[in-house]
This record gives sequence, structure tokens and C-alpha cells, in this order.
Amino acid sequence: MKSFNPLVTVLMPVYNGEKYLAEAIESVLNQTFADFELLIIDDCSSDNSVEIIQSYNDNRLKLIINEENIGQSSTMNKAIELAEGKYIARLDQDDLSYKNRLQVQLEKISDLNKTILGSWAYAINQKSDIIGCIQHPVKNESILDALSIGSPLSHSSIFADKKELLLLGGYTENFKIAMDWDLWIKAAIKNYYFYNIPEYLIGLRQHTNQASKDKKGKRILNRETLELLNKSKRLIKSKKNLKAYNGWKYYHETRFIFYNNKLFKSLYKFIYSLLNYQSLYEFLKIFVFHKVIKNPKILYNVPIHFTKLPISNK
Repeated sequence: MKSFNPLVTVLMPVYNGEKYLAEAIESVLNQTFADFELLIIDDCSSDNSVEIIQSYNDNRLKLIINEENIGQSSTMNKAIELAEGKYIARLDQDDLSYKNRLQVQLEKISDLNKTILGSWAYAINQKSDIIGCIQHPVKNESILDALSIGSPLSHSSIFADKKELLLLGGYTENFKIAMDWDLWIKAAIKNYYFYNIPEYLIGLRQHTNQASKDKKGKRILNRETLELLNKSKRLIKSKKNLKAYNGWKYYHETRFIFYNNKLFKSLYKFIYSLLNYQSLYEFLKIFVFHKVIKNPKILYNVPIHFTKLPISNK
């Protein structure tokens, strides 16, 4: 029977997730560690998501349906407040937790305080075939260094003490896509400790329906990225990442020009931006190491290192 005080709460916000939802739910229910609740909050889905969730007869699964659509950040803050577990684990509606994920993370965090824990991940396609490996920096110092450039933790891999997340004030609700990166920056400023377990504990789904893939999503992500770059610069630990930061900021500022101006004005501002020789040079180095050499880790501490693999099954 379900414990009234589960040790772990797995949070899964859902919005129109019917395509991959059953597989995500089953990946949690089949964990080797059993003392958890799976708390799903549906944010007014218009597809069959609720029916899929209600089809499971497992008393560890708890469903809450929002009365109105409030967005992912607000939904997750609500979920954190309602969670009964001492620890919080996150999983998106289209991702997978491999069987030992909770057990491994629970064992690791038991000796740590004020810690946000993540892991490496497999990239999976629409059929759940493994198509690549996603590696993040492992230790705290490298994670902080990389945090100035992007999110060095996979959101679906997060494992943390509920009290510590509440002390951070939860997710900033005006962020639509990069809310996790913003939360890690807030945690870093408050001297939280980070660690990525160098094991592939989750599968991150790669598909075209993700919020950041369409034109509107790319525009929103670009705006949020520039805001977070300004907040995170103070966290840089190395000269090489300061140079990479300048190159990436130049890249995102250039994209912002074209996203938010008419063609003639965009071209004018872009030509003017070419005068920023040093940042342009740093961006060109990044481009070469990412696209030509295909090993950016030589150049700087990267938040995400992706290695493409032949299709296999996990």
C-alpha cells in the first residue's frame, strides 16, 4: 500500500502529453526503489492525457487537475508545495527514468546537504531508441563555471530536498522555457552545491513538438537566455569560460536582432555588431570547436556535451 509519508515525490507536470505519457508513467512505476509517490498535475490538457493517467490502478499515483491553465512554472511550484516526500525528483511527460534512477540518486544525496543532484542522460528518439549520450559537468566547480553559458543539468534528472527547493522560492513564473536554468542560477547565488552523477539514469526525448522548437519558442528562449546570461556572469570560475561566455552572448544578441526587428533594421544592426571584433572572434572559435572539431570540451567547460550514437535499445 502507498505510504502516507513517501520518502520521494516524483513530480510530473502534464499538458497535452498523450503521445509519450504512458511510457513516462510506467518508467516511474517500475523503479527498483518503491517508497515514492508519483504526483502528476495536469494543466488543463485538451487531449487524452487525463484518461491515460486515470487508467493506472496504482495507489502511488496521485493526479491533480488544474482548474485553469497556469503554465509549467506555476504548475511545478504548486506540485512542490503539495509533495509529501522528503525529496523531490522531476520528470517531464515525454522523458524516461531508467529503473535504478531513484535508488542511485537517493543513495548519493543521503550524505549531502543543500544539494541539487542531476545525472547524465541518453538522448532518445520517438521510438525510445537511444540516439546519443548527453553528458554534463560532474563536479560543483565545473557546473558553476558552465552555468554562465547554459543549463548544466538535465531538468528531468533533478533530485533535491523539498525544503531546499522551497527555500529558493521555486521557479520564477514569468519564465516559459528556461525556468530550470533560472532556478539553478538562484541556487548557485545562494551557495547551493551541485553534482551530476556520471551515470545515464534518464532518457531525454528528442522530438519536434517541444516548446523550444517552433519559431515562437525559439524567440522566447532567446529572450530568456539573454536575461539569464546577464544574471549568471558573476558565477564564471575560469578565463576560458569567460571567453566562451562572451562568444555565446554575442551569438544570442545577434539572434535577438533578427528575431525582433524588420529585415533592413536587422541587417543594419548586424553589420554594426561586426565591429565587436573580440566577441565575434570568440564566437567563431566556439563555432569551429562545435561544428568542425566537434569537441568543444577542449575549449571550455561546456554545460552539455552531446555524442551521437548508432541506434540501439536500452
